[in-house]
Amino acid sequence: MNTIEFPVVEELQYSETSTTVSEKDSNSIFINSIDLLSMYNDDSQLYLVEPILPKIGTAVLAGMPDCGKSQLARQLCISVANGLDSFLGFPLKAQFKCAMYISTEDDKFNTQFLLRKQLDGLDQKASENILLCFPDTISHEALLDSIGIQLSETPCDLVVVDSFGDIFEGADQNSNAAMRSTVKKFDFIAKKYKCLVLFVHHTTKSSYGGKAHQKNVSGGAGLVQKTRVALELANQNAEHKVLTITKANYCPQELKRREMVLDFNEETFIFSNTNTYSINGEGVNEDSRTKKHKECFTSILQGRQLTYGSLKDEFINKSNTSKSTFVRVLKSMGDVIDKKDDLYTLKPVIS
Repeated sequence: MNTIEFPVVEELQYSETSTTVSEKDSNSIFINSIDLLSMYNDDSQLYLVEPILPKIGTAVLAGMPDCGKSQLARQLCISVANGLDSFLGFPLKAQFKCAMYISTEDDKFNTQFLLRKQLDGLDQKASENILLCFPDTISHEALLDSIGIQLSETPCDLVVVDSFGDIFEGADQNSNAAMRSTVKKFDFIAKKYKCLVLFVHHTTKSSYGGKAHQKNVSGGAGLVQKTRVALELANQNAEHKVLTITKANYCPQELKRREMVLDFNEETFIFSNTNTYSINGEGVNEDSRTKKHKECFTSILQGRQLTYGSLKDEFINKSNTSKSTFVRVLKSMGDVIDKKDDLYTLKPVIS
């Protein structure tokens, strides 16, 4: 496992000071719509964890003390660095299979203990693709520079910053402007090096025990406004945690309404998805939801052949769901649906 060494730097690579663009070079910052649309042909390239965490941008994982948010973020790092194909049951699509973990709270000794436990719990080996950083006595500017230099040498899919409060640059965390300014600098890094920066942060004391919401994230609203995704982790009981998506730009609405119930192993510090959710306070098992989707497709395609567009329209109308839900569910129906010559039919039932 590598530890980031901090180089001596003279100035911050990122600057909020506007740079004057000469008239000769002004066209270089623009792209026409045809060229833009031709750049990306696969929507799956949007995600690191589909359909929750984007491949590029910033996100925040918030929770009260001792709810396991650091362990969850570290588990994601291990999953990325070891090339696992899923995280909490969702497709994990790491490109570089490398992750960076910046710890401002746990020291090397504690991190070593926790990392070993989690690697054993996931049945994984230590990897050089997990880069660890313990910035005890380094300035904010030097940290940003060091991250940029390391990413230029070793591209990463994920950079975890644990915790956000220690790298916040400003006197007042209730200042939206100061919050956005801090996030903007890491967002610059995320876009330049094509990675996701995940902040681990706290929720407000007044929100403890309450319903998950964006406003629970500690500090000014500027943090949630500037990040692409906001997740909230909370304790349900000794064995279970609840993970809620309170903001996600490209995530289906039905997933954002649900509270994911996670098992938490106190011996290995590993989370696993129980496939049980809470919608408006009522528990729903994912197996029953999948069964309903299969029944819906079966009733639509019984004795018929449909194009993608027709199948999509009928499924959305019949199940009262969204297009993104249809796309996600269709991918999981390989045991039910056949596709031939751009037509969808039911697979024959083998008795």
